[in-house]
Amino acid sequence: MGQLARRLCNVREDFDEQWRRRLSEWIDGKVIMEPRIERGDIDSELLLTQMLEEDASFRAEWERTSYARAVANEIVRYRIDHGLTQTALARLIGVSQAAIGRLELGEHEPKISTLQKLSQVLGLTFVVTIHPGIASSGLESPASVEVSISAA
Repeated sequence: MGQLARRLCNVREDFDEQWRRRLSEWIDGKVIMEPRIERGDIDSELLLTQMLEEDASFRAEWERTSYARAVANEIVRYRIDHGLTQTALARLIGVSQAAIGRLELGEHEPKISTLQKLSQVLGLTFVVTIHPGIASSGLESPASVEVSISAA
């Protein structure tokens, strides 16, 4: 499991632990006076911003997987827009459901041949731009990858 997925799982585990503790208190007859935490109360954008600002290794992993996430997001969007399951999309493309699951996870960079197959079958155009990265300090950093995806 990638670093990003582990961090998000930790958030989920923290939420689940709070929920179990509160449920246990309720079962034990204790009165819970503080406001309850609901899933919708967790601001994922704020959490992501904080993690990117505070954790250099998380930020590096986030930047490293930006290409894979961009492709993953588009594949998920296509699948939902067309009412397809992972299995149905896999059959359409000619790969296994597990391959679609890994692609949608967005932790591994898809091969160019995968993008070619997706483009041909789904009618999507993938534009990948790679340029030298410049850190905020002005020093050279790893090359930056940008992906734009559109319907053909």
